[in-house]
Amino acid sequence: MSSERPIKFIVALFIVGVLSIECDRVKEPFVEVQEAVDTTWNPIFPERTNPIKKVLLEDFTGHQCGNCPRAHEEAQNILNLYPNKIVLLSEHVGYFAEVRISGKYTYDFRTQVGNEIDNEFGASAAGLPKGMINRLTYNNSKIHDKNTWNTLVNQALQSTLQADIQILYKWTNNQEKLNVAVQARKLENLSNNLKLFVYLVEDSIINWQKDYSKNPQDIPDYVHRHVLRGSFNGTWGDNVLWDNNLLFEKKYALNINPSYNKQKLYVIAGLYDFNTKEIIQVEEIKVQ
Repeated sequence: MSSERPIKFIVALFIVGVLSIECDRVKEPFVEVQEAVDTTWNPIFPERTNPIKKVLLEDFTGHQCGNCPRAHEEAQNILNLYPNKIVLLSEHVGYFAEVRISGKYTYDFRTQVGNEIDNEFGASAAGLPKGMINRLTYNNSKIHDKNTWNTLVNQALQSTLQADIQILYKWTNNQEKLNVAVQARKLENLSNNLKLFVYLVEDSIINWQKDYSKNPQDIPDYVHRHVLRGSFNGTWGDNVLWDNNLLFEKKYALNINPSYNKQKLYVIAGLYDFNTKEIIQVEEIKVQ
C-alpha cells in the first residue's frame, strides 16, 4: 500500500495542474442577441447608377498570435491600394484567440459566427495567420497565406459585377438597438442558391496583442482593426428570393453590447452562393 500512495499523489497533482491550466482560459465567446425589427421604420433606398465591385478580405487572427500583426499590415496595405473596393473582416479564432482569466489577454474577441466560419473553412487548423478572398477557391483551397492576398484580391476585382448591395440603419432604444435594412439588386444571371449575411464589426479596439517582432513581445495598446463582433442573421444568413424588380430587401435588428464604441461600428452585408460559399458582392457602412 505504501508504494501506491506516492503514485496516487503524483497523479492527483498532475490532474490539478492540468485543470489549473485549463481554468486559465475562457472557452466560450460572447454571443450577440438578435432582436425584433422596428416595424415603424420604412427605409427608402436611393437609386444607384454606378455600383462598384467590392471584395471581402477575411483575416483570421488571434491576439496571442505573434506572427499575425504582419498579416494585419498586409490587409491594411491592400485596403489602401484599392480604396473603396475592399471590405476587411478580422476574425479571432482558434488557439491563439483564447482568453486568459487574469493578466494579459483577458479580452474576448471571439464570436460564435467567427468560430462557425473557422470550423467550416479550417483557417486556424491550417495555422494562423490565414485569409480568404471572397471565399474563392485558388489552387484547391479557400485558405491562403498573406503573401498571396494582393494577387488574389486583384483577380477577384476583375470579375463581373453581378449584384449590388445597399445598407441603411437606424438606432432605437437610446442607441441600445441597431436596426439595419439591406437591399440586394440583381444585375446578372445568378444561382438560385444565394444567401445574404449581415455582420457587425468594430474598428480600432485598443487592447493586448502579441508581436514576435517587438521587444517586449506583448503590446498593451495595439490597435485591432475591423473586428467581427456578431451577426444580424446568423453565420450563413438568409435565403435570397428576388422580387419582380430583381430586388431582395430585409430588415434586421441587434442589441449592441454597451462596451462597444458606437463611433467605430460598421455593418457588412455579403451576397454569396451557398453551394460554393463564394461571395458575389459585399458592402459595408459606417454607423454614426
